[in-house]
Amino acid sequence: MKRRYRDFLALCVVLGMGSACAVYNDSCPVTRPEVWGTINTDLDIRRIFVRQCEAPVGNFLADALFYHDYNQPGATVVLSLFNGGAIRDEVVCGSGGSGTTRERISKGPITDQDVYQMMPFHEDTVVLVKLSGEQLLRVLENAVSLVPKFGENAGDQADQMGRFLHVSGGYDIALGQSNVKVSIDCNQQAQELTEDGKGIRTQGQRVSVTFRGGIPLEPTATYWVATLDYLTGQNKNGQPNDGYVAFHEAGVEVYNTNIPVIEIVHEWIAGHGQVRQTNTTPPAPDPSYPSVEGRLERVSCSDVCK
Repeated sequence: MKRRYRDFLALCVVLGMGSACAVYNDSCPVTRPEVWGTINTDLDIRRIFVRQCEAPVGNFLADALFYHDYNQPGATVVLSLFNGGAIRDEVVCGSGGSGTTRERISKGPITDQDVYQMMPFHEDTVVLVKLSGEQLLRVLENAVSLVPKFGENAGDQADQMGRFLHVSGGYDIALGQSNVKVSIDCNQQAQELTEDGKGIRTQGQRVSVTFRGGIPLEPTATYWVATLDYLTGQNKNGQPNDGYVAFHEAGVEVYNTNIPVIEIVHEWIAGHGQVRQTNTTPPAPDPSYPSVEGRLERVSCSDVCK
């Protein structure tokens, strides 16, 4: 099992100061600011935001996974999933000093240091997962199972809400909309796990999914999704990471590409920081990208997304 951080700040050793500082240990590679690309909009990376809301940064990272060419014959990715827990607002290097947080990455040049701090789990790789529509729905139910209802707050569950998923299924410029919409009704029954964390006690009824043209998720159909390998793993007690029991069900196939997520994100920033990629048209400059597009529609959920 790969090592995960509970406290990134406690594990990274910070040397130097300001823009010249270096961060290193076996999981924090040495990095000095190098511009990877430019982004058009501010990226809100607040913990409370990326773990409950559709966020431009989540859309951007999910797009990076969705559009990458994995060169896996027969594996056509229809959806990518990027968990909010992999997006961090801790500051470990820079003029603000360690032990602080930042609300956003400002529009303009974005550096490797920006990305390494935002995505401290550098060992994560991308996996391609083949599963049924019914199993995919259970994955998505787990993702939103801890999102509070309107008027409630996360309370003691905030640490576990890193399971919240950002999604991408591509974007149709002609229609001006995302190719996938995940609707979440927080008034409905949330998925509940068994006491040992290894099974699903209550399936959950919060989620519905539609694809381009209003086509609903088909329970018996087969889907390929791209996501982080951590979400398909388990801890030392045999409990699925972040409660993703469905990824361990019979019939689910997981293929590890062994491509580091950070490499795919680097590639995406360099080529698409100011461009919206689509399946049907050449890339075109889009000053509003990345933004909130209606990929996640929330009903009766906490109001932190306003």
